[in-house]
Amino acid sequence: GGSNIVVFYAASLFASAGVSNPAAAVVIVGIANVAGTLAATVLTDSFGRKPLLVGSFSSMATCMCALALAATPQFIALVGAETASTLSCACVPLFILCFACGVGPIPYLLYSEVYASRVRAKGASFCGALNWGANILLCY
Repeated sequence: GGSNIVVFYAASLFASAGVSNPAAAVVIVGIANVAGTLAATVLTDSFGRKPLLVGSFSSMATCMCALALAATPQFIALVGAETASTLSCACVPLFILCFACGVGPIPYLLYSEVYASRVRAKGASFCGALNWGANILLCY
């Protein structure tokens, strides 16, 4: 989902957008992550996994497109640097909120259904290690 990269570089993004206290802005990203995770615990039973995953992926893609748009010189010239910076700063916690509502927690729920009980622990461990290994490769 790319959420770890967004979190790792959030302070840099906020600083480049002109936020005076990027560390405080990163706290908002953390709050969005916790709020989304708590919401996912309720929404998963109410709406089901597939709608949450589709909504989560769609919303995340929209946030990334808006963030990319806000960084283009044409958009900045059209709406002004302050509006473009505001859009950029809003997209980061919104992306994390959307991730935490679906793409973040739901795959971990699926491990217990995908693997047979005799290999479930090893399969879940492998998937978790693969996920974090990919994050390390992407971030460094």
